[in-house]
Amino acid sequence: EKPKDVTPAAVDTLPGWMFTTAPAEEIPPRPLAPSNLDDDLYGDAPASAALKKAAVRGKLLHAVFEQYAGGDVDLFRQAAIDWLARNNPDHDFDHRNAVDEILAVTQNPDWAELFSSAARAEVPLAALVGTTVITGRVDRLLIEDDRVRLIDFKTGRHVPQSEGEVTTPILRQMAHYVAALESIFAPRKVEAALLYTNGPSMIELSTEVLAPHKPL
Repeated sequence: EKPKDVTPAAVDTLPGWMFTTAPAEEIPPRPLAPSNLDDDLYGDAPASAALKKAAVRGKLLHAVFEQYAGGDVDLFRQAAIDWLARNNPDHDFDHRNAVDEILAVTQNPDWAELFSSAARAEVPLAALVGTTVITGRVDRLLIEDDRVRLIDFKTGRHVPQSEGEVTTPILRQMAHYVAALESIFAPRKVEAALLYTNGPSMIELSTEVLAPHKPL
C-alpha cells in the first residue's frame, strides 16, 4: 500500500516538547562514608616491632572500650582483665594497668556520660548535607536536650598530643559526622571528640578546627 503523505495539519498535531531541548539531568547527591576519609590505618612509615605491638594493644583496648556501658566498675575491671588475658595470651602488656587506663577515661567526669547507659554505641547515621549524602557509624553517641556528643575511636599507632596534631583526613571525617548530626538534630549543638585507644587519650575537637572541613 502506498504510504500516506504527511500533511502540515498532521505535523501541527505533534506535542511541542518534541521540538525542544531536553533539560539537563540533575546530578544525584554523592554518597560519602566519612570513615573512608580516615588515614588512621595507613600512611605511616613501616612499623617497628614496638609500634606493631602498640597497634595490637590499641585494637584490644578499642574492643574493651566498646564493651563498656557503665554499671559496676569492679565487675567490669575483672571482666576486662579476663578478656584481655584470653585475647592477648602472650601478655605483651600489663592487662591490669591497661584496664585502669581505660577506667581513667570512662570515669573522667567530663566524659563519664558518654560511657554511661544513657549513651549509645555503634550508632548508624545517614543524612543529606548540601549535595552530599553522608553515611557512617558513630562509636559513641549521647543525645541531650540541648546538645549531641559523639566519640570516634582510633586504633592507629600515632597518638596526637592536641587537636592541632590531628591529621587532615581525620578532621574531614569528624567534620562530616558533625555536619550529619547537625542536620539530623538541629538546632542542637554537636560536640565531637577522638579517643585514641593506643594511649588511651581523649582529644576534643573545637568548632573552629572542624569548620573548614565540613561539606558544602
